[in-house]
Amino acid sequence: AGTIEHMGEVELTDAATSTASITVGDFTIGYDAARVDGDATGFFVQDNVDTGAILFDIANPIVEAFDTVLVIAADILVSSELSGLLNEQGLIDFDATGADAGMALVVADASVIPVPAAVWMFGSALGLLAWVRRRA
Repeated sequence: AGTIEHMGEVELTDAATSTASITVGDFTIGYDAARVDGDATGFFVQDNVDTGAILFDIANPIVEAFDTVLVIAADILVSSELSGLLNEQGLIDFDATGADAGMALVVADASVIPVPAAVWMFGSALGLLAWVRRRA
């Protein structure tokens, strides 16, 4: 459980006029088994700011762990929803669904992950029991 945060924004620009047509940012990564197709794993990247659309499908993930660092890399493919948005904006005039849009990289430092509340509460309860027993 947890979140993956994105800071900043990505602008999809009309090459002819050099104007931003769609700005996306504040991403959520989700999963939908119905999206599993070809290389697509069912995981997707969704925009939470402007469009609310699923932007990319995630393919060919690689997961590696080094001491306290977790590295996840994957190809990102243009979703059917993003392809539709780009067509509506006149940025493209073809179906770009499934096109390779680059690579996503997540590097997580596990040494900064907080202890879950349940473990903290359990430890506190043990400490309280020890204190009560000691006083008795």
